[in-house]
Amino acid sequence: MKNVFKLLLCGFILISLVSMKCQQAKFVKTSLTNTPLAEPTEMAVLPNLDILLLQRRGEIMLYKTEDKTLSVAGNLKVYWQTSIDSVHAEEGLLGIAPDPEFEKNNYIYIFYSPLDTSVNRLSRFKFKNNKLDNSSEKIILQFYSQREICCHTGGSIAFGPDSLLYLSTGDNSTPFNPPKEQSGNQGYSPMDNRPGYEQYDARRSSGNSNDLRGKIIRIRVKPDGTYEIPPGNLFAPDTPSTRPEIYIMGTRNPYRISVDSKTGFLYWGEIGPDASNDSPERGPRGYDEINQARKAGFFGWPFFIADNFPYKRYDSKTGKSKEAFNPSKPANDSKNNSGLNILPPAQPALIWYPYLDSKEFPELGNGGRSAMAGPVYHNEFYPKETRYPDYYNNKLFFYDWMRGWIKLVSFKSNGKYESIEDFLPSTSFESPIDMEVGPDGRIYILDYGRGYYSNNPKAGLSRIDYINEKQ
Repeated sequence: MKNVFKLLLCGFILISLVSMKCQQAKFVKTSLTNTPLAEPTEMAVLPNLDILLLQRRGEIMLYKTEDKTLSVAGNLKVYWQTSIDSVHAEEGLLGIAPDPEFEKNNYIYIFYSPLDTSVNRLSRFKFKNNKLDNSSEKIILQFYSQREICCHTGGSIAFGPDSLLYLSTGDNSTPFNPPKEQSGNQGYSPMDNRPGYEQYDARRSSGNSNDLRGKIIRIRVKPDGTYEIPPGNLFAPDTPSTRPEIYIMGTRNPYRISVDSKTGFLYWGEIGPDASNDSPERGPRGYDEINQARKAGFFGWPFFIADNFPYKRYDSKTGKSKEAFNPSKPANDSKNNSGLNILPPAQPALIWYPYLDSKEFPELGNGGRSAMAGPVYHNEFYPKETRYPDYYNNKLFFYDWMRGWIKLVSFKSNGKYESIEDFLPSTSFESPIDMEVGPDGRIYILDYGRGYYSNNPKAGLSRIDYINEKQ
């Protein structure tokens, strides 16, 4: 009887694998642009299937689906380049999303770094007649961002099924060592609170409950462009030393986020630090993460990473380490912290992986890391002619900018992680930097191209079509 069961199980697995490979063989990557893009960041697929996409240096581009043309639809003056030799800025045009009622109000939300002041800003614009109306700008929210350093901006905008706006922000901290110093970050957690070294201390931003950097913000935008705080954020309004806009705290660089259109669960990719090995003095090596939040929470950075692996307190002046941080009661005693000293308990990542092979998630391979979250797919919302098969229902698409692959996550009935599998493993992607599902149920991919801070010949926009033989 046991052998019969094994045979049946093996047969089921084989049939499932064959079915999955046959389905994937019916997908085609269709290139939509033939003009190279200049550092594309995020895109917005509009209800009529036109696509707005940002170029980091200030251009808002419009792809017209009907005639397959790409043109400039607007321009914002942004800070995108430092004046310091050998240092690159990551700021500029960062995030874009259409209003849930776009067909009625023509509102577009853009997150960007204005040239004339050291802030990152979320604004609402009118987009009509294929042009962005700069005069219609309504500033919704902005916060200080230290410039002339590198790195970590976040900048992804997404709306949930309840029309709440989510915005990711980076820790605005440098991962590198101070010039001519050997006892700096070393690729671990930046916690240098010496005077004049503020940009080397992520406790002032990600670990600070009174600062909007290193967070995922959740607000409800009102018709007049002001906003209110929805119930269920991490800190209630009027809580001392906190910002009520914070939904998720403790992020490093949550560059791409998504919200499940059915469950409202929030997903984001967390680009992690650079240390290649665990250190007995400092703590864990670097990991990238895919995170799931079903409610507000603190997700660890810069005190913890991955499965709540703790960093150790480190004195940058003496080069000496102290005790490890406690995930059940994180304490932020940095001189640069203007928020709470005791933070909420840290939440572990859903998926985590280092440069080398992961023993927990071997499907992810090895190499460079830049994890990003795509959509959770539900084909019931899309036309039968263009949507994907039932097989992809309730699966999370996620991708890696450095490794150039796309993966799928399946969940158990209770929403917990079950498994990972490849999506189009034989298809080439050129550093995918954004992935959206359009109102037609097809996945759209924005490729940055394999190069840094430059015009890349393979940067472009594409669509993943499912060839339905029954049509």
